[in-house]
Amino acid sequence: MVGELIAAAKFRAALCVFASVGALAYVRPALAQDGSGATAAPTATAPADTDLRAEVQQLKQKLEEQSALIDAQMSSQIDSEVGDLNKGETEQRQSAVNVYGFMDMGLQRYDTDNRLVKGLVASTQSTFVSGNTNLYFDARPRPGWRALLESRLSLHPHGNTIVGGLGPAPRTDTSIIDYTSASGRNIIRLGSVIIERAVLEWQMDTRLTIQAGYFLTPWGIWNIDHGAPTLISLLMPSFLLNEAVLRQQTGVNAFGRFTEGHWTFGYFAYISNGRTAGQTDFDDDKAVGGRLTVSRFGTVTTTLGTSFFHGSSEDELRTLRLTPQGLDIEITPKYAFSETTVGGDLSLDWRGLRLRTEVVARRVEQKPGLYRPVFINPAATDPNRTELYFYGLAPYRWDWFEPLVYGEYINSHKRTDLIDKGYGLSAGVNLYLSQVSQIRLQYVRSTLDSVYGKNVSLDLYTSRYVVSF
Repeated sequence: MVGELIAAAKFRAALCVFASVGALAYVRPALAQDGSGATAAPTATAPADTDLRAEVQQLKQKLEEQSALIDAQMSSQIDSEVGDLNKGETEQRQSAVNVYGFMDMGLQRYDTDNRLVKGLVASTQSTFVSGNTNLYFDARPRPGWRALLESRLSLHPHGNTIVGGLGPAPRTDTSIIDYTSASGRNIIRLGSVIIERAVLEWQMDTRLTIQAGYFLTPWGIWNIDHGAPTLISLLMPSFLLNEAVLRQQTGVNAFGRFTEGHWTFGYFAYISNGRTAGQTDFDDDKAVGGRLTVSRFGTVTTTLGTSFFHGSSEDELRTLRLTPQGLDIEITPKYAFSETTVGGDLSLDWRGLRLRTEVVARRVEQKPGLYRPVFINPAATDPNRTELYFYGLAPYRWDWFEPLVYGEYINSHKRTDLIDKGYGLSAGVNLYLSQVSQIRLQYVRSTLDSVYGKNVSLDLYTSRYVVSF
């Protein structure tokens, strides 16, 4: 586009030159006449020559003025067009979608002497696993506006089994024949795409950002750190494993922070569908929650936080029936309960030491007559209860080497479920090979009371090689 404008300017300038040359060519023969070729007497040509020269001089001056005017106009137009092009290129760069992510794979092994627990884990033999393949699609079309999608590519659900109730536990097989391949008959296995979050975002400044969509629940430390490259421990806390705290919710989330000296104050506030049986909510009683943090930065960096959630959950059964009046769809409630969860967390960084701890308390009240069935034991139902969770993590990093110890406690007061109460002790090491690659090794011994017995032990040896990009 700029080249075309410059070419047009050169063309107009050439026209001006040609016009000047033409004018001079028109008047020059009269000035070049000698005495033998003149039609008038020599004494009469002097005034005429003087007038003609003055006219030519005026014409040249006008042509120079017009040429300067054209040059100025074209320069202004080119500057304007170039500015628009640069602006368009900047906007195009802003609207480009940035793609980044991380991958991990590992080797792991479960070990237990309890036959029932052994049947619940995927395998008690050493096995390589393909873990996370997470991709982030981050679009920022204009300053302050953002669309973020985090997806996980997975091999699930191929090979999964669900143990619940009496009888055989079927294994999921996603193998199909690929009739569209060149060979026409090779076997492929379908995987899945897991949506970790999908949000639309507007930011006024650091004091206010509003998200809408499927967002990570702003709770504590672990769920906000979220990704394998940023987490210290490989183990997910039990309050997330048991879904005492939802990892994601669908709704609107507002957050921001304020800084005063060495202190930073942060907040989150959201309204959502809460805990739902599917993609939609079955009542107008929306869930609400929030989080408050206060941080101090210095030689010792600390963050103290508290989180809150309150909501209700329900499900319904739809049955097609034939009545004397014709077909009818009967809608009956399956279960309904309310829940209130509070938590506190503390993080402390000093030199290579990074302490992390969280405590969570959850109260669940079932609606009379609509008790929720237990997932692992469908013959039983959830009781009214108060659940308690705690974990502490203490790593210390020397350059690329970081040993850690981890401990947690759980008392869910669910005597009919897989875990009623118990504790876990763990030790591990993180090896930071570069800014983008890590190796993590960890061992954990869990001792549990559950529907399958008391003091049931389960050992897990796990490792991950993580690369971010």
